[in-house]
Amino acid sequence: MGETELDNDELRKTVFNIDGNPKVGHFYNKDGLLLKTYRWPVKKAAGIVLLLHGLKGHARFTYLKPNAEVIDNNEVLVIDDDNYYVYSGSWVEKFNQNEYSVYAMDLQGHGESEARKNLRGHFKRFNDLVDDVLQYMNQIQDEIANDNKIDDESYSIVPAKKQKLPMYIIGYSMGGNIALRILQILNKAKVKNNSKLEDTVIYAKADTLTGDCTNIYDSDNDNDNDNDNDDDDDDDDDDVYYDVYDGDNVNDNNPTNKATNVSEVVDINNVSNDNTTKHYACTYCIANGSTCDNDSVSTTTGGSDIDNFSVSADDSVAASTSTEDNVVASTSTEYNEVPSTSTEDNVVASTSTEDNVVVSTSTEDNEVPSTSTEDNVVASTSTEDNVVVSTSTEDNEVPSTSTEDNEVVSTSTEDNEVPSTSTEDNEVASTSTEDNEVPSTSTEDNVVASTSTEDNVVVSTSTEDNEVPSTSTEDNVVASTSTEDNVVVSTSTEDTVVPSTSTEDNAVASTSTDDNAIASTSTDDNLIASTSTEDNAVASTSTEDNAVASTSTEDNVVASTSTDDNAVASTSTEDNAVASTSTDDNAVASTSTEDIVVVGTSTDDNDKNDDKYNCLDKLNIKGCVSLAGMVSFERIAQPGTYLFNYVYLPVTHFLSYIAPNLETKSELPYKGYPFIDNLCKLDKYRGNRGVTVKCVYELIKAMGALNDDINYIPKDIPILFVHAKGDSICYYKGVEMFYDRLHSDNKELFPVDNMDHSITLEPGNEQVLEKIIKWLNNLKNNNKNAIENQE
Repeated sequence: MGETELDNDELRKTVFNIDGNPKVGHFYNKDGLLLKTYRWPVKKAAGIVLLLHGLKGHARFTYLKPNAEVIDNNEVLVIDDDNYYVYSGSWVEKFNQNEYSVYAMDLQGHGESEARKNLRGHFKRFNDLVDDVLQYMNQIQDEIANDNKIDDESYSIVPAKKQKLPMYIIGYSMGGNIALRILQILNKAKVKNNSKLEDTVIYAKADTLTGDCTNIYDSDNDNDNDNDNDDDDDDDDDDVYYDVYDGDNVNDNNPTNKATNVSEVVDINNVSNDNTTKHYACTYCIANGSTCDNDSVSTTTGGSDIDNFSVSADDSVAASTSTEDNVVASTSTEYNEVPSTSTEDNVVASTSTEDNVVVSTSTEDNEVPSTSTEDNVVASTSTEDNVVVSTSTEDNEVPSTSTEDNEVVSTSTEDNEVPSTSTEDNEVASTSTEDNEVPSTSTEDNVVASTSTEDNVVVSTSTEDNEVPSTSTEDNVVASTSTEDNVVVSTSTEDTVVPSTSTEDNAVASTSTDDNAIASTSTDDNLIASTSTEDNAVASTSTEDNAVASTSTEDNVVASTSTDDNAVASTSTEDNAVASTSTDDNAVASTSTEDIVVVGTSTDDNDKNDDKYNCLDKLNIKGCVSLAGMVSFERIAQPGTYLFNYVYLPVTHFLSYIAPNLETKSELPYKGYPFIDNLCKLDKYRGNRGVTVKCVYELIKAMGALNDDINYIPKDIPILFVHAKGDSICYYKGVEMFYDRLHSDNKELFPVDNMDHSITLEPGNEQVLEKIIKWLNNLKNNNKNAIENQE
């Protein structure tokens, strides 16, 4: 055998003279580590056997025979240091003799594969091992597909010429956990993908679709995409101890402190501060023409990392969401107002609750522009061609009237005559340039219709106890301003009621300066209560402190409903504001008269994971064998118990954080045959150092994840558990309980007496091998019969 210390170039070029003459290969994993592979192929193979070794071991040590003579139970004599692994009489030879091509690999940090920071037996994430094996499995099937090319046509095009070979995974100890975990992850991805396909359906109006896109796959569930420097990751464990439990926690791709069902609708006032659209949400929800009690069209989840996004098709615009102090899609909180919604004491520009009138209504003591009751000022009325900025009844003055074609922006009666004035620091909110008149007046106790103090803009007037329907303090939005020659505070034309006026077909709901939010703008002939970008609806964009209400495109009306040709800023039922509804030809906030195709959105990382793990059918796995599988440890509490969840996990997590590379005992508490320990010490490539605290934590997490996701193990893939009753490392009773809970159509537990943990090396391993080959041959015959029946 060659030198034990080899660099990468030597690993790639060296051909070892190993008994059995395996075909040696290498591949780089996602972290750039060079991993070594072995292949013992046979002609006309009936299937593929993939062998996975355990902690601190490697492929050849576990499944080939050691070239040594056992003198007694304590002493061994090595026959040839350069040929320490013998093919003859080994497990690999027996599989070959039964027409199975054998594949194996040294996991990262084991055998002759590279290790992180050159620590043998070390790995940062258990799921890294799972990913490496999956990468190799895909590589195996791709190589076979290339070998099966006939006349430049791939196997997938000519399936009748060659059948895809079935794959059987056999894992020992930690490798047994990896094998079972692979089944869970692949099936979980398949279930999720099938669920997406079923949800991609056509919904007619009045239908509602909600879904859960919880991420999957990372056994540590943090999808951290670390890319961290190996030199300074000693204490970079950014997991949350619970991260193993979100199913596999599965986002398995985001940290484990995640919501498990993001489709739940919650109060829009309890939402995240992140109002940007940098990442799309995992939740998809569309309501067509109807609203549910206490639900807004777009939903949010309080305190969650997951942004919610409404998706619609056929020119329908998604509603928008809000977060705390930011105003989104016709929703306001605290003291910031948006023309079309309010909460608490804020004015709803065109929103009603319970018995209030839509299109300029008020709640409690708040006034809405364009409505008057007793002493409240009507923000605006119109007669034919004359625009009246505001009218009043009884004791309130009409700030402006009109005659024929002439606009009188503001007039006064009795003692109050201020056509357009300001006092000291107060600015008129709607001032004019050139030929435009100022639409506001003030008298003693009456507030100027559109005045401001310092930086505050007042949209319309109030008297005594009546509040200005669209006023703000500090840096808040100007409810309605004018451009060039057009000044209208709150006007309407004939049949069209516009909460904030329009000129020449263009309605400008409001404008903003600096940190203030643009409540709404319009393009072309469409009344838009919020802004737009191309054809895509942004569900809540933000600029600095204030949020842009929502966006639309060309002919789509967002955040304001319409009936016939009349635009209503927004409507509400009871105390909750409904983003919008529509009738006839106007589209409103995720509402359309046509059918909507709902697909749902997900994060980019989730899409990548879908492609990465959605390969269960491609790999053609037909069986799995767990040899002394690491389902639970002998000396600690069982996975899923209170002690396991709230003592062992948090304690080991804490220790792995403060001292990740601290090594435990050099050997596991093996009680079986002393000569096995001697064989381990004499092996050149086996890791004989202690296991790091970080690895111990990862192993405990892996057992918890396997236990939690037991229902994701496919029911139609046969599983064989082979375990010694006297196993001193991996607890037999734990495997027995796992087996009892497993829902499978074809499962078998084969208990072994008079053996310990090293089930492939100890005396009696021939019996175990015979059982496995018999089990595989039965599956092979069943598969042949199934294929013949199909033909």
